[in-house]
Amino acid sequence: MGSGVEDLLLAIAQDSQVELSTRGRAVSALGFVSTRLGHLFLERTVKQSAASDDAGEKFLLRKAAVALGWLGGAEAPSLLGPLLQHPDPDVRLDAAIALGLTRSEEALGLLRARFAIEPVPLVRKHIGRQIAGIEHAAEAAKPSRIPAP
Repeated sequence: MGSGVEDLLLAIAQDSQVELSTRGRAVSALGFVSTRLGHLFLERTVKQSAASDDAGEKFLLRKAAVALGWLGGAEAPSLLGPLLQHPDPDVRLDAAIALGLTRSEEALGLLRARFAIEPVPLVRKHIGRQIAGIEHAAEAAKPSRIPAP
């Protein structure tokens, strides 16, 4: 992506006059533009929209959560983890996916804790998939042992 992409994506994402689906695509795209301003916008969106009952805000919250998952970073699990308690199952599902994308040990702990109490079968299924994905990635990252001849 060329210069100015981040500024354009941020402008679209923040403009309430722009169609919601277009704003959502801009928020999602910020997960592929690893810059400090984009990261701060995603963090702010997750923090500010987490308590909203507005359908549009929840939509943008879900997009921002997954984008943060793609970006990862040490702070991502602590920002995304509380979304596993959200009253909306769609938000919980996207939070699980986002945490899985981080492939972190902290995310694994948060997902395991939620798996034990998640009442919605579809969300529980996705949490299980993310747990398996993180465990598989951790196993694959271990150095292989080649037996000595």
